[in-house]
Amino acid sequence: MDPLLDWPELLGVAFFVAGIFLALFSDSVWTLYAVCALMGLLFGRLWYRLKSTNRVQVVIMFTGFLIGFLLLSLYTNVRLFIIIFAVGMLAGYYLHKTGHIRA
Repeated sequence: MDPLLDWPELLGVAFFVAGIFLALFSDSVWTLYAVCALMGLLFGRLWYRLKSTNRVQVVIMFTGFLIGFLLLSLYTNVRLFIIIFAVGMLAGYYLHKTGHIRA
């Protein structure tokens, strides 16, 4: 396993573990939704910055986070969670694309 070639998978696993820990240590459902929206914004930024070269890698990273976060988010509505994440991701992408936030 070469870290220079396999960096998307390594980051996907790291985001998976981060998702598990964020879900494990959050106190309420509203905290989970807020973290979900913020991570959506972060992945929207990554999507914008890596849009022309590394599309598959970004998908691997945010899929790893979603799976890890959803595994321990027992009291959340999965559909609502995915919608909040997608809206946060689209908002982050749009804010960078329009120049409100510089990458």
